[in-house]
Amino acid sequence: MSIATTGQPVYAAYSMNELEDVLEQIDKQAFSESYEAAQTERNLVRWALMLKSK
Repeated sequence: MSIATTGQPVYAAYSMNELEDVLEQIDKQAFSESYEAAQTERNLVRWALMLKSK
């Protein structure tokens, strides 16, 4: 897990399991930008895994 100098998490450094945990635990309304960033990163990881498995 990594935190940028802005105080925002660097979701690109998170594992798929960590991303799933964030998305389950985060308060979507209070931290909507972080939630969207984690969701985007999870989707990128899924896409990369799908391409790798082909």
